[in-house]
Amino acid sequence: MEFTASSAKLLNIKADSLILTTGPQLQNSAAELDQSLDGAISSLIKAGDFNGKTGETLVIHIPGAAGKRIILLGTQGASTPQKQINAITAGAKALLKTASKKAVWIGEGLADDNEWQASMVARSIQTASYQYICQPSGGKKPKRQKLNTLIYWTATKAGAMAAKKGLSYGHAVGNGMNTARQLGNLPANICTPSYLASQAKALAKGQAKVTTTVLTEADMKKLKMGSLLSVSAGSDQPAKLITIKYQGAKIGVKPIVLVGKAVTFDTGGISLKPGGGMDEMKYDMCGGASVFGVINALIESQLP
Repeated sequence: MEFTASSAKLLNIKADSLILTTGPQLQNSAAELDQSLDGAISSLIKAGDFNGKTGETLVIHIPGAAGKRIILLGTQGASTPQKQINAITAGAKALLKTASKKAVWIGEGLADDNEWQASMVARSIQTASYQYICQPSGGKKPKRQKLNTLIYWTATKAGAMAAKKGLSYGHAVGNGMNTARQLGNLPANICTPSYLASQAKALAKGQAKVTTTVLTEADMKKLKMGSLLSVSAGSDQPAKLITIKYQGAKIGVKPIVLVGKAVTFDTGGISLKPGGGMDEMKYDMCGGASVFGVINALIESQLP
């Protein structure tokens, strides 16, 4: 997926879809776009087909429009960052349901901070396009995502520069979130401690800022880590203790430490638990998965 920012004349940008964030009152670029379409958008609003409430979406096809389709995204009532994120997520999902390969997200009518809004747009599109993939024996291949280019549009060059920075960061965070989701969704017979260790080493490969250390059970016995080893004593899968370091800041700066539980299947008290939902015990490692996601996001964004 390619994310770019632009401040070129909106009506000159060719795309399959335009995402227009607006309330019931059309303003700025929304009003200009409506005027170029002989009031087609305002007519829909007057007819009650679109009320502009937060997260409401309406896909319309208008001959002669800059895009093959216009996706109206409601923003009325999006008074907090979380409500704005919810609206952006709804817009991302609506976009991905179309056959669009190239889309323009009009960065008006929601948040004033283009860097923040663009980062949320990129993040939401990345997470909304996530597909669970597990093909140990040649299962179904994931559907190929049709959308390959997203242009975040803003009226000024300064806004586009800020948006470009936000898109890069949001793309990295979205990929990090998907990394955590993928690890959490894998079945426990695949996502074993050894598998997690191999993934941790893969994260560090070719990355000057990242180092991975994996302690084996023999290493942990020498360190008298009996409490941890007792957890894996009932499994034929050997325990691993994984440490991933991302050295972005200068040496000597106090580190931020994330500790994530990564027990790949929680069998504690298994005889006392009902059978229903037992498979969800694989999610006991999602604390560790979130750490993997953070490291992945750090690597992609190259934060100092």
